[in-house]
Amino acid sequence: GQAWRNASLRQLAKMVQSATTPVILRCRAAVALSTSGEPDVARLFRPLLNADDHLTRQLAVLACGYIKDEESIRVLTERLYDTSPAVQRAACLALVNIGTEASLEQVAGALLHGDDDLRKAAAEAFSNHPEEGYPLLKDGAAIDDLLVRRAAVFGLYRVDEPWAYEILSQMQLDDEQWVVRAAATQAVEELGNPNAHAPRPRGELHDLPWLIEFASEKGMGVTTGKPAQDMLKLALKEGSPEQKIAALSRLSEALDSESLDLAYRLFYSEEQDVQQAAYLALWDLSRGGFDLPAPANGYH
Repeated sequence: GQAWRNASLRQLAKMVQSATTPVILRCRAAVALSTSGEPDVARLFRPLLNADDHLTRQLAVLACGYIKDEESIRVLTERLYDTSPAVQRAACLALVNIGTEASLEQVAGALLHGDDDLRKAAAEAFSNHPEEGYPLLKDGAAIDDLLVRRAAVFGLYRVDEPWAYEILSQMQLDDEQWVVRAAATQAVEELGNPNAHAPRPRGELHDLPWLIEFASEKGMGVTTGKPAQDMLKLALKEGSPEQKIAALSRLSEALDSESLDLAYRLFYSEEQDVQQAAYLALWDLSRGGFDLPAPANGYH
C-alpha cells in the first residue's frame, strides 16, 4: 500500500545522501526517485539541495531539474555558484531543463558573468534547449565579450545541426581573438573526426604500461599468461588507488577465488573511487552471467 511506497521512497532518499554507498548506487537511487511519478518526490530532494556533501547536492540538483520543480529555482540559482564545479554544471542543466523564463534568465546570467568553467557549463546546457538555447548560442558567438564567444563554442559543439558547424567554421577563421579561434578550430576538427574518441583495443595484460611500472616498483618483470595475472592480483592487493582501479577494470582476465575476494574487499574500501571501480567490475561480471557469491560479513 501507500505506507510501503512511502517507506521505499524514504529509503531511496537515504541512499542518495549516504556517503558510504557506492556512487553508482546513489545515482540509481536518485534516478528511481525522480522517475517514480510520486507527487511528493520533490519534497524529498529539496532539503538535499543544501547538503554538506557535494555529490548529494549534485544529485538533488539534477533530480529537481528532471522533475521540473519550479519551487526549487531560487536554490538552484544559488547552486550555480556552488563551491563544486560538478554542482555548478548540474545547476545549469537543471535550470535549462525546467525551462521557465526565470530559470533560463539565471543561466543566461551565468553565461554572461560567470567564470570560465561556469560560462562553458551554461553554454553546454543551452545546447539542450532548441527553442531558447539555440538563439542564445547564436547571439553569444557574435557578442563583443570574447569569454562569452569562447564559451559559445562549447555549446555549439554539442548542437548537431549544420548551422552550428557553419558558425564554428566561421569563428575559426574570422574571430579576432586567438583563444576563440583555437577553441573553434578544436571543435571543428573533432566534429570532422567522429571516431576520435572511439574505444581502442585494450592490449594484453603483460603489455600494460601501468602494470609493467607496478611490477618494476616491486623489483619484478611481467610475462604473458599466469605471471601477468598474478601481478594484476598483487596490484589489487598492494597497488596505489589508481593502480587498484586499473586492475579492477581488467578483473575478468584474472578471475579466480582470490581476485574475486580482493574485489569484494575493495568494494568496501573507504576510497570512494576504488569502491566505485569495484562495483563496476562486479556489476560487469554479473551482467555477463557470472554467478557472484553473496558478500561475506567479514568484508565489512
